Amino acid sequence: MLEKFEQLCGVFSVSADALLFGAQSPAQPDGREQSRRAKAHFRMAAVVVLAAAGVLLVAAALLFALIESQQPYQTWYTVLGPYASHLFCTWRVWLLMLGIGMAGAGGVCIAREYRRL
Repeated sequence: MLEKFEQLCGVFSVSADALLFGAQSPAQPDGREQSRRAKAHFRMAAVVVLAAAGVLLVAAALLFALIESQQPYQTWYTVLGPYASHLFCTWRVWLLMLGIGMAGAGGVCIAREYRRL
């Protein structure tokens, strides 16, 4: 049986893999598949970095506001209290909003990429 299969491969001048699996072996994906996988890995790495940077920005804004509100020379604050005043009434609010946006966008993109895989 195996000899006849080898003869058939010789008649058509093709390898046994080509006859069994079609145009290419399943162990070796084509260039388009490798390119698609590489792009998917790059996108996933990029959105993970985006989400992580967003979380770090949020943590930094909260920490900066806490440190600043605990300083003895800082006596001003609004009805919100010293911590919230230093968080929402200074430049830290922009850091907080940017971080929340980055973390949210990264999370949405991570979920989308997982659904694609």
